[in-house]
Amino acid sequence: MQNNPKPKHMDRSLLAALSLTLCLPALAQPALEFPGNAPTPGTSFLTNFGVWEDPGTDGADQTWNFAGLVADSSAIVFVEQPDATPQGSEFPNATAAVVNADGTQYFQASSGLLELVGPSLLGQTAPLSNPASYLPFPCTYQTSWEDDFAGSIDLMGFPLSVTGNVIGIADGYGTLELPEGTVNDVLRVRRITTTMIDITGFGSGELEENAYAFYRVGLGMPILEIASTSGELPLLGPLDFQNLKWVDVTTVGIEDLFTDAIGVEVFPNPASSNVQVNFGLAGGRTVAIELFDINGRQVRSIAMNTGNSGVHTGMIDVCELSSGVYMLRITDNTGRVGTSRVQVL
Repeated sequence: MQNNPKPKHMDRSLLAALSLTLCLPALAQPALEFPGNAPTPGTSFLTNFGVWEDPGTDGADQTWNFAGLVADSSAIVFVEQPDATPQGSEFPNATAAVVNADGTQYFQASSGLLELVGPSLLGQTAPLSNPASYLPFPCTYQTSWEDDFAGSIDLMGFPLSVTGNVIGIADGYGTLELPEGTVNDVLRVRRITTTMIDITGFGSGELEENAYAFYRVGLGMPILEIASTSGELPLLGPLDFQNLKWVDVTTVGIEDLFTDAIGVEVFPNPASSNVQVNFGLAGGRTVAIELFDINGRQVRSIAMNTGNSGVHTGMIDVCELSSGVYMLRITDNTGRVGTSRVQVL
């Protein structure tokens, strides 16, 4: 068993119970390492959302079959430099900001530990004075950890304090089947996060999140996340909700699926009018060039034929698009994919 760099109280019965459910190690255990499995600024991920499903069985050499998932919506997750985000200055120790359509999470990554240093939501920030240990490095099957966290925020004039505890354990590894293909060497990490929230003058409440994150070695974002949260908060009452999301693996160049990703360059970037898209490809291929906004909506699309082999050029008009970050994706008729971030001014 491996502990994180700041252990608090490892004798908790819940952690012990989780550890006892694990089997002995088998073959080809994946290991999550720094920096490959830390959020990396400059990367982006097309993420799909679907109906919650059971996360499956723990243990060694598992096959988790989620090939039947159906996306009911999509969005792009961008990993940015913290100081490039509006509230980044409030998280001075952060090394990466994971930007979703509904908020931003700030992380601090080092060779031994990935920590959540706080979120930003609807313009409100909640820096954690005591960050939460999110993922130890290295992390392999049966790695476990536990940590306390704390922070405070003035939420629309209401002083609010947050304290909590996170228990994590890598409880399985194996193969993950998704609608876009099969991913090997996956490590499943389970996190149980208990959060106590106290609002001055309105009392306190507690939430518990039970989350399963499926990681691929070398990718700084879980490929699949399944979570359920329940509890009760002041002013809001009882809460009980579930969510499931997965990364479209055709856009992240996972070697087992797409060994020859298309190399893409865009110029200028940032841009305010036209973007030139350069890519190398064999002749005779049909190509779709698509541009997606942060909500996963396709905002531009062109089709072309490559003709001769070599470097090819396409043009995307962005002059009427809102300022922000977009994801450009190139797909050819053989299934090869290339992606690039585009900043529109």
